[in-house]
Amino acid sequence: MRRPGRPLLALVSAVALAVGLIACAGSSDSASPATTAPHTTSTTRAFRCDPPASGHQTIEVDGTTRTFEVGAPASYDRRVPMVLLLHGFGGSATEFGKDTTGLLGTGPRHGVVVAVPQASGDPASWGIIDGFDADQTFIDDVIAQVTSSSCVDPKRVIVAGFSAGSAMTGVYGCSRADRVEALVMVSGLPPAVCPKDHTPRVLVVNGTADPVVAFEGGNQQVNGGVIPLASIPDSVASWAARAGCTGGPADTKVGADVAVRAWTSCAHGGPVDLTIVTGGGHAWPGAVIPAATGGTTQTVSVSCVVRAIALDAEVSVSKVASRCPGEGPKGG
Repeated sequence: MRRPGRPLLALVSAVALAVGLIACAGSSDSASPATTAPHTTSTTRAFRCDPPASGHQTIEVDGTTRTFEVGAPASYDRRVPMVLLLHGFGGSATEFGKDTTGLLGTGPRHGVVVAVPQASGDPASWGIIDGFDADQTFIDDVIAQVTSSSCVDPKRVIVAGFSAGSAMTGVYGCSRADRVEALVMVSGLPPAVCPKDHTPRVLVVNGTADPVVAFEGGNQQVNGGVIPLASIPDSVASWAARAGCTGGPADTKVGADVAVRAWTSCAHGGPVDLTIVTGGGHAWPGAVIPAATGGTTQTVSVSCVVRAIALDAEVSVSKVASRCPGEGPKGG
C-alpha cells in the first residue's frame, strides 16, 4: 500500500476552510472476548435470508464503473451489521481490507458483512471537496446494494476509514448521519459538521507521534498559505460538543501506550471517544501487516474494536479495547 503523505493535510485543511459547503452537502484472526459470539450458525437453523455476494464487485455510478470488495458470512441466524471501510490516499481496497485491517476475513467470521470501496484516480483519492457528490453517490450505492440483502440490517451501518479515508468517513458520515450508526476515524479528522440534532457514535484514533496529522496541531503550509490546525484532543472535543455531550472527558488506560478518552451523556447522539496511542505514528493500530509512517502499536486492534461496535452499538470502547490485542507482528 502506498504510504499517505502531505496531500492528506491539504485535504483536511481544505475541509476546514469549507465547512459551510460540506454542511450543505448533507444539511491472523484473534478471537477476542469482545467478539467471540459471531452471528453465524449452521444452515439447519430456521432463519433464512438471501446473502450478499462476496468478493470483487462492480457498480455503475453516473456512467462510470466503480469497484468494491465484499466479505460476507457463510451462514446466518439473524440479520447482521455492515462495516464499510475507506482506505487512505493512494491506497487499495483489497490491501486495506485484507492486509491492513484484516476485516474482509475476520469480519465475516464474527458475523459482520464488510465492504471496501476503491477510490478513483491515480493516485487513488476521495473527493472530500472536489468530486464529493460522485463519491457520496458511490458510497450510497455500495451500502444500498449490500443492505438490499435480507441478511443485512440497514440500520446497523458503521463507516471506518484511515488517513484521507478517515477524513472522508467524517464528511460522508455527517452528510448521511441518519443512515450511519457509528463513525471510526483513524489518523485523519475533519471538522465536526454533523447536523445539530444528530451525530452518530464517534471513535477517533490518533498517535501522538503522527508525522502527517500532528497530534498537537499547529500551523500547516497549504497551497502557499498557512492554516492553523487545532490539536486532535481539541478537535475531538468539538465533535463531543456538537453531539451535546455533557459527561467527561474521562480517560481510561487500556495498555502501556494506549488510553481512551470518553465523552458521554450526549443529547444529540454519541458517545464520542478518542483513542490516544502514545508514540504512535500515522498507522492503523493492530494492523495485520503494518504499512505506516511511524510506529504501529499492537497493544490494541482497531479492527477488533470496529467489529465489537458493529455487533453492539452500546459497547464501551475502553472496556473492549483492553480485550482487543493487535493482530499483527508485535513491535511492527
